[in-house]
Amino acid sequence: MRFYCLLLFASVFIFLKNSKATTYDQLNDSILSMMSKMPFAYTQAEDFLSGQILFKQDSNFTSITQRQLDWARENAQKETIYKSSFLLGGYFFVASQFNKSKQFFEQSLLFAATNEEKALSYFLLSKVFIEKRLYLEALEYLRQSKIQVYHLGYEELEAEINLAEAYCYLYLSNFEAAKTRLATAETKLKDVNLQHLKTKHDAYEGLLEFKQDNFLPSMISLYKVLEHSKTDTASKSVALAYSLIGQIYLKQKNEDRAEYYFKQALSLHENKNYLKGEAEMALLLGELYLQTHKYKEADLFLTASLNNFQKVGDAFGQCLSLNSLAEYYLLTKQHPLVLPTLWKANETDKLLADSYLYFITNLQLSKYYLAFQKNDSALFYAKKAIGYSKTINDQNEVLLAYRNLSDVCYALGDYKQSTDALVAANQMADIQQYLTNSVELKLLQFDLEKMKQETVIHSLTKERNEQNKVLLSNKMLLEKQKSIIVFIGIILLLISLLTFGLLTLIYQKRRHQRKLEIRNNQIAQQKEEIEVQQQYLMEINRELEKLSIVARETDNGIKVMNEVGRILWVNEGYVKMHGYTLDDLQRIENIDLVGDHANIDIRELVSVWYGDKKPITYEALNKTKWGQEIWVQTTLTPILDANGRIDRMIAIESDITRIKEAENEIISKNHDITSSIYYAKRIQEAMMTPFNTLTKHFPDSFCFHLPKSIVSGDFYWITYRFDRLIVACADSTGHGVPGAFMSLIGISFLNKIVNEKGFVSPSIILNRLRMNIIDHLHQSEGEHIASDGLDMSIISIDLKNNLLEYAGAMNPIMILRNADLIELKPDRMPVGFFDNEDRPFSSTNLNLQPNDQIFMYTDGYYDQFGGANGSKMKGLKFRNIIKECANKPSQAQKQIIENQFYQWKGNHTQVDDVLILGININ
Repeated sequence: MRFYCLLLFASVFIFLKNSKATTYDQLNDSILSMMSKMPFAYTQAEDFLSGQILFKQDSNFTSITQRQLDWARENAQKETIYKSSFLLGGYFFVASQFNKSKQFFEQSLLFAATNEEKALSYFLLSKVFIEKRLYLEALEYLRQSKIQVYHLGYEELEAEINLAEAYCYLYLSNFEAAKTRLATAETKLKDVNLQHLKTKHDAYEGLLEFKQDNFLPSMISLYKVLEHSKTDTASKSVALAYSLIGQIYLKQKNEDRAEYYFKQALSLHENKNYLKGEAEMALLLGELYLQTHKYKEADLFLTASLNNFQKVGDAFGQCLSLNSLAEYYLLTKQHPLVLPTLWKANETDKLLADSYLYFITNLQLSKYYLAFQKNDSALFYAKKAIGYSKTINDQNEVLLAYRNLSDVCYALGDYKQSTDALVAANQMADIQQYLTNSVELKLLQFDLEKMKQETVIHSLTKERNEQNKVLLSNKMLLEKQKSIIVFIGIILLLISLLTFGLLTLIYQKRRHQRKLEIRNNQIAQQKEEIEVQQQYLMEINRELEKLSIVARETDNGIKVMNEVGRILWVNEGYVKMHGYTLDDLQRIENIDLVGDHANIDIRELVSVWYGDKKPITYEALNKTKWGQEIWVQTTLTPILDANGRIDRMIAIESDITRIKEAENEIISKNHDITSSIYYAKRIQEAMMTPFNTLTKHFPDSFCFHLPKSIVSGDFYWITYRFDRLIVACADSTGHGVPGAFMSLIGISFLNKIVNEKGFVSPSIILNRLRMNIIDHLHQSEGEHIASDGLDMSIISIDLKNNLLEYAGAMNPIMILRNADLIELKPDRMPVGFFDNEDRPFSSTNLNLQPNDQIFMYTDGYYDQFGGANGSKMKGLKFRNIIKECANKPSQAQKQIIENQFYQWKGNHTQVDDVLILGININ
């Protein structure tokens, strides 16, 4: 085969076979690999792709190929531009996006370098125009393709071009030209083994005879298609054959057989995702169901036909579907839908200027007006339908037009013209009836159906004969194998007897040798055991020598005791530590093993050791021989004998007197520091405003204050001035002692600003407080810039007018009104030095309503780590907790907030001071 095809079809074929396991990168590699190997042998690629569109990885395929095309354009790689354009053009052709397909095929034509490449581009452009029913334009591109391959010997492509030309001429009703092209294609296909093209040729032969009402030769050609084409790549041709056979049966009024063949064709198109074919078969099935009064099925298929024609942009098909839907609406008495549908079809007629479409639409309009007794309009459109029917060279359509004209004239009372039209219609009907119901055609159909059955029977008989031959061959083979098995069995028996005798002699000899080997092994094993024991003793001696050096040189005391605690040996370190020698210890029978001041029972320690088998460590205050008290840490390790009883006990002692003295000093200083901090806490609590200053005015209020340390950096401050209740909730820099100092400074300045100076507006209070902190802490100087400050929220409640004024430095407040949560936002700057900013704090006013619940808080609550993942609580969960407090008394609110906090924190360490104030306006 000398003809080569576009890269598109081969690369997509490989991709589709592996689409389930292909990743994006593998797809990219496949496309690039295929492009490097172009050209490929031409296969039945168009039909294949029509059935297996790239629905698995459409976006990946187009993205990779477009990226390759863009790269090629930037780098002026003409060959790659040609190949990439082919890939995209073929892809969009299969996806029925014919405008995009045309664009990329035209681009490939611009960059085609050889006659072969140009021929392919022209040919595929013609296929696009055929799908769009623009047959004259398609013929021009086919002519250009034929020029490019002239004298190149590409028999396959030349046959394809002639078949495509024949198809175009068939739909242009130029049957002589179509017959000539089919004959030329048949000549080209004689010397090549391309069954799918031969099948297409037979299908087009059947179409040619069908369009000329030669149903007998048409059926012969079409049944050849069904009998001789079993390949997947010929599915479009087989579908065409099924469609035409179904239409012939429909003309014979054999609706059941017509329905069967139509559905066979539809199934083939659905398997290949060929939307235009699906639309055409759905239209034929819908019209069949209209004739058989199965209106539900008709509606289903006609709607599907219209939708698919719209998807592929086929205006001609849309017009046909609209006319059939209009007839369905007329028959089912959905009269308001009929005329809009027909006018929509008429608009499409004007765009396409096609005589057949004008005929169909005018015929339907005439039927519609006749049904509503608008006989003059019906006559007008009936005559227009007669005129158009005579230009389309289809006797069946002329027959329909005359019958309709007869009905209209009868309704008008023009019985003569009605009779003339009816006579003309009956004459044409007789001719049609003869053509479709001829004895020869019926006999042919019977013979062809019988031939199909005989072919199946012959195939089954042949298969059965083959199976019988295989069974007979297997039987003979089994008989032969049986004889061989018997012969081999006799030979094996003789060999077994001879082998048994030899094995008996060998066994006796080996038995004697085994006894000798066992004896030799025992002697060798005993020798090895003696050598191992010697080596073990040498290792023990070396270890004992090392231990002896350690015991002698170490400052730790070591003593060895028997099972009842009697001392058997002490090292020099023990003598230095306690002053007692071994002789001293052995002379003193009742010496206290662990010292006079230690409350330790040696038996109890040993019983504990029996439980977990770990060395026992304890500390005791001992007295030396000279009366000096020393702290000793002892590690006691019992040594067991072979029966698991204590044989010896080894005690290693360390002098920890200095460590104990340091611990005592630390404990004493820690106690002093803690006492000082508690004293500071009392000072801080004394300076903080009593909480009853708030509850005097709003009794149903609470405070949840949980310092991280003894003292807190979070504080509240409350005062009453000029009929206003002023409440501040603040978070100082840091926590613990530093935060507490900062809180005392804040409280002091607040007392001065409000109680002494008389400022009651929250924004002014924050401004004045910021000035005092910056001045007194010298925050504008050197390294202390912005190191200290406060985050604070302040509210001022006008008790006479129920008006709340709020200002905030980093800290918001929330107001719970029924089930709605109102959050007042703060200024995003602290009370202190902040990025050289001196802009004033802003304030917010809000009219309070009865039962409003005000919540003031610092960030310690919702910054706490906890939960299943050990993450921060954050604002959303905190807001939900506040919402849970709606319409509850203050103590219940405090309990909810406290329980939720401890539940969230769990075993995590508290990270910051926590302060929440709740004020119920009641």
